[in-house]
Amino acid sequence: MNTFDLYNLNDDVLFKSNDSFFEFVKEVCGDIEADILRVQGIRNARCLIRSTNLLDILKLDCDEVNEIKSYACFRCKGGEFIVKQGEQHQLILRLYYMMQAQ
Repeated sequence: MNTFDLYNLNDDVLFKSNDSFFEFVKEVCGDIEADILRVQGIRNARCLIRSTNLLDILKLDCDEVNEIKSYACFRCKGGEFIVKQGEQHQLILRLYYMMQAQ
């Protein structure tokens, strides 16, 4: 993962979409975070800026989300999933600062 100054990103970040957007998110945040956005159909910065509760998707029980949960969450003995704090903070804080910088 590369290091970025989130306050001095190029303006083209706002115009990235689909694969170029997901590649950028992977570089800034990581694979898991890009997958969380991809499964929700958040394909560009404009959609991301309007999005709320990005991690609520992990409450669903479906194949696409369960695959992401297997590496983004802890599975408790009772079967429930708890989002790993590192993943939660990584996604929310980095993406928040990225969008605020624009």
